[in-house]
Amino acid sequence: MAQKKEVKLSICTSGGRLKLGLEAGKFHASSVKEPNQEKQLFPSLDLLLKKSGARLEDLSGVCAVRGPGRFTGIRIGLTLAGSLELLLGCRARGVTVFEVLALSAAPLLPAGGKLAVLLHAFKEEYFVQFYRVPSGGKVPKPLGAPVWLPEAGARELLASAAPDLCVADAEEKPEIYSLAPAGCRKAPPGLSMVRPEAVMAAGEIFGGPLEPLYLKPAKYELDARAKKARAGGRGK
Repeated sequence: MAQKKEVKLSICTSGGRLKLGLEAGKFHASSVKEPNQEKQLFPSLDLLLKKSGARLEDLSGVCAVRGPGRFTGIRIGLTLAGSLELLLGCRARGVTVFEVLALSAAPLLPAGGKLAVLLHAFKEEYFVQFYRVPSGGKVPKPLGAPVWLPEAGARELLASAAPDLCVADAEEKPEIYSLAPAGCRKAPPGLSMVRPEAVMAAGEIFGGPLEPLYLKPAKYELDARAKKARAGGRGK
């Protein structure tokens, strides 16, 4: 009897493109620019299944990007992953865009190298997280939690941290590397995007619960900060 092949699915709906990857002996990927990603989600998945000769019920694992990114998009991907886990009994895990990009770029650094992951948030706002490449391996370790910053703050943080390499999602924001410190190495174009195969690889190492990662404070939190700042200014 032929051994049943393992079928795994990766999902990224956090950015401007719907990205799916299917591993079924051979890897197949799909990337579609679609503002309403829920419209293309199942047609794209069906196309990948047909290309691979696999069936939906063959899925043994699912990995979905859980953020940061668009609120609605993140929810779409996590909902699909959770539903497949519930209906098919396959294992579902979530990963962050930071983990995906960091794992892809880490082999470019020697042991001890510091890596900065830079993502565009909204307008002139950015997300930043730092990683260190440990000795004896290429799996990067986070140096603290990711942060949300306005452009000036992101530039200042990157300059003061002095990373050895910066990797960013340039597919979402082509000019994003302009924020990298002078002299800092930049990841090549092929790694400067969320790739379906990289999502799957990150899921094997970093995969965790399907919990959305929302970094930017909600409007009421921003209003509360501004109100507190104004009150502090009047108290001087």
